[in-house]
Amino acid sequence: MAVPTRGIVVDGDLGDWSPGASTVSGEASNPGITPTLTSGFQSLAPAPQKVQHVEYGEPPVDAADFSATLQIAYDPERHILYAAIETSDQSVWIDTTAESTWNSQDGSEIYLALHDTTATMVRQYSIYGDELALGSGTEVKYAVALTDSSSIYEWSIDLAKVFGAKLRNRSTVTLGFDVSVSDYDADGSYSWMSWGPGIRKFQSSDRLGDLLLNRGGAVGLARGRMVWSGDGQPAAGRRLRLHARSTPSFWVDALSDDAGKWQIQLPVGRYSIDDLSIAESSETAIEITDEPGADHTFVLREVLGHEVGVGAGVVTHAGSGDLPQGWVSFGPEDGLPFSNVDAMTEDHEGRLWLGSRIGGLCYFDGQNFVQFTTEQGLPSDQVYSLATDFAGRVWIGTVQGLFRFDGSDFVVFTTRDGL
Repeated sequence: MAVPTRGIVVDGDLGDWSPGASTVSGEASNPGITPTLTSGFQSLAPAPQKVQHVEYGEPPVDAADFSATLQIAYDPERHILYAAIETSDQSVWIDTTAESTWNSQDGSEIYLALHDTTATMVRQYSIYGDELALGSGTEVKYAVALTDSSSIYEWSIDLAKVFGAKLRNRSTVTLGFDVSVSDYDADGSYSWMSWGPGIRKFQSSDRLGDLLLNRGGAVGLARGRMVWSGDGQPAAGRRLRLHARSTPSFWVDALSDDAGKWQIQLPVGRYSIDDLSIAESSETAIEITDEPGADHTFVLREVLGHEVGVGAGVVTHAGSGDLPQGWVSFGPEDGLPFSNVDAMTEDHEGRLWLGSRIGGLCYFDGQNFVQFTTEQGLPSDQVYSLATDFAGRVWIGTVQGLFRFDGSDFVVFTTRDGL
């Protein structure tokens, strides 16, 4: 939540950031939730905290090597959003060559999207080195202050110019919001850290956190748990969208932690729960007041999918492969079932899974290629993406839906399962 403020001057000096300015290190819709692998965005806090999602490059060695904090404030009269990012950096680096780019120097980025009932475009603003590289100078002011071991990136963004009447006409506003910082060191190492998890945030507002612009109205706290309908176990890492009954375009996402717990700070009022996975017996609306309220438990339908009868696969012994300049290359002549590999992942047993848009799916165990196609029961030979989850299950994206392989069976998820 960005609380009301005024009097901030964007000059790289953070001395005018008063104690009333909100400081955040994660998703504003989940204050107080301890960050975990599944809780994603971190919480509001009374003091600057770390921005610590390392999503690209090499993790910093320690806080002295590279660390960052974020502060947020909002001037409701002028519709100005302020952000201050402060880093500790063992090697501050600006690329002054003609070939300078986003990953050849230090920098900072901000991502914004206005929550609406329609598809939302993400706006990206970027500082590479000490210059504004992406974003209009008419709607953005910035200042960069550098020392040998630290950086300050101070921003102000005129939201009225960015979003126009859509923002000015609303009494309560939520934004999709995220920031990132990058660190390039003299040894060639590079780190990219963000406020919330994920990369390519400019592609979808669903990859951003929620930032509430508080114009001084009363706010309250809602909290509770999410559990699965089948066994009552905690539903971790689930998003629950809440729409304000009075303003349907105002919505935020509550995110559950590893224990299924969630909490969210919002303007007082009544909110509808917008989630197709909510079981019929569960609550569908909550009332938020400025007084402590009861916990709200939401029961979610468990998405199980359905098994498909896929055979054992065709086993082909792998050849020795070619050895061009130290690389081992496998082609069809070495047993690889297809010449084009479009997706790849490694499971927890060390098997390399390969997908092809024309040849189906296979894995390589170090000695054999094992192929699965429609002849073995795979519903589609067009495999576009592969991923391995924390439990070691392989997920397969195809034109016929999403498949999961748990080590013995294939399970398919389609639109009838909520896809």
